[in-house]
Amino acid sequence: MRRLTFQIVPICTLLGVFSMGAGTLRAQDSPQTRDQTTPAKDSAADADPLPTMFAHPELDRWWISGQVNFISQWHPEFHSPYQGPRSLPPQAQDATSRVLTLFTGVRLTDRAELLCDVQETGGHGIGEAVGLAGVTNLDIVRNPDLSKAPYIARLMWHQIIPLGDRKIGNSRSPFSLFPSLPEHRLEIRFGKFSMADFFDNNTYGTDTSFQFMNWTVDNNGAYDYAADTRGFTFAAMLEYHERSWAVRFAEGLMPKIANGIHLDADMRRARAENVEFELHGTVIRHREGIIRFLSL
Repeated sequence: MRRLTFQIVPICTLLGVFSMGAGTLRAQDSPQTRDQTTPAKDSAADADPLPTMFAHPELDRWWISGQVNFISQWHPEFHSPYQGPRSLPPQAQDATSRVLTLFTGVRLTDRAELLCDVQETGGHGIGEAVGLAGVTNLDIVRNPDLSKAPYIARLMWHQIIPLGDRKIGNSRSPFSLFPSLPEHRLEIRFGKFSMADFFDNNTYGTDTSFQFMNWTVDNNGAYDYAADTRGFTFAAMLEYHERSWAVRFAEGLMPKIANGIHLDADMRRARAENVEFELHGTVIRHREGIIRFLSL
């Protein structure tokens, strides 16, 4: 199995200064077609940032970046004495998927920003993502009849409410453009996004574009969050941050049918609550650790 990922990171100035990340070719794996770029943590800057061709100003209000993800997989012919319409075909098969993402955002004030991501997806997965207990390619959705036209993956308002004067550095990302954040604060988000953008994040199994591709090891395999076929929902989220801990709560819409593309706007009939408590500490010297408790 092969994966080719290119990421173009911040095109920040009005003059159009481009920053391009290195293309990578590796044998690993992506939620249901949610392009995953790991949200920046406010504790420290990324220890291993993507290389860039040109420096970009950290104080710039604008963000434009792009990502192209291709995953190619193959399996040989195998013996299958028991099979049905939802089984993995025993014939040799290869398939390639693609996800193209354009991240955009504008920081309107020191406390508010608007973020919008557009995606285009296509290609296929082996077995069309059925017949396997752990789907091997999270860039594939289980609805081959979905339109191939570009769509808005994320469109969210992000508001910061400072609760103290002390500030900490923030590694900017498509999900947060602020170069610094109040250490003690409230964060409010509402709009369209993926629950997995902000819940159940960890260092090695969250960014499905650069890490593992199997559905059962992406985030917590048991975390069945509210999402449409492509992995997104309309939701509102509130976060409270202290120096050594944080708690977040989100309310999101459920699909009208399981794995469906249409969301149910009647919250009296269907909705999803997500609560996560995050505790920061140090067990190994000079190594920050995080414990998270998630409920939904």
